[in-house]
Amino acid sequence: MLTSSTALLSMTDMNSGVFRAGSALVLFTLVLLDLSDTLLAEYLYLQDDPRSVHASFINDLQDGHVDMKALSPTAQNTLRNLSNGTMIFPDLASLGKAQAICPVNIIDYPNGQQLSFRAIHEKGSMDWVVTVSRTPEKIQNLVFLPYRKGPPTVTGGGPPAVLPPFFPGGDSTLQPSIEIDCLSPAAKRSASDEEVRKACQEHPEMCGG
Repeated sequence: MLTSSTALLSMTDMNSGVFRAGSALVLFTLVLLDLSDTLLAEYLYLQDDPRSVHASFINDLQDGHVDMKALSPTAQNTLRNLSNGTMIFPDLASLGKAQAICPVNIIDYPNGQQLSFRAIHEKGSMDWVVTVSRTPEKIQNLVFLPYRKGPPTVTGGGPPAVLPPFFPGGDSTLQPSIEIDCLSPAAKRSASDEEVRKACQEHPEMCGG
């Protein structure tokens, strides 16, 4: 998509007839920058392998380069609140780089999913729940809590610090075993009617609204 500045540059070039080659180069550069801005750092949990996407998201959080356009206003506010407005997350940074992402549970909603992970880092683990809408594909909200500090375990076993759904009224009886096994695939189920109702109230995008 061309920005207003590129359109203005094109009109000026046509009217003046001066510096056509240079203007064309600038126009081409602006178009490339605009396209790269669109394609850079999207967090497409539902289109790609959610484990690799989540690893990229964690890395961006630790490096301070989060693509805020990929987050809903609610998710953006969550990150600001968790960091006291600094967008710096000491608990996450103190764990070191993520070494493995273990899927825990996936809950299907009419227009998205709620995914939970355990990220195993160099110095401990962090448990996550990420709520993602399908159309448009954006992170609607997230929560993360440190699970354990110290040397990471091979399998990632142990009770999670958080379990989805975190919408009020969620059916906790349908959760997987509290022992997380990073070597097994994620458990998956559909949201209950009550979970869908609560989710639609809190995040209408999860219901296509």
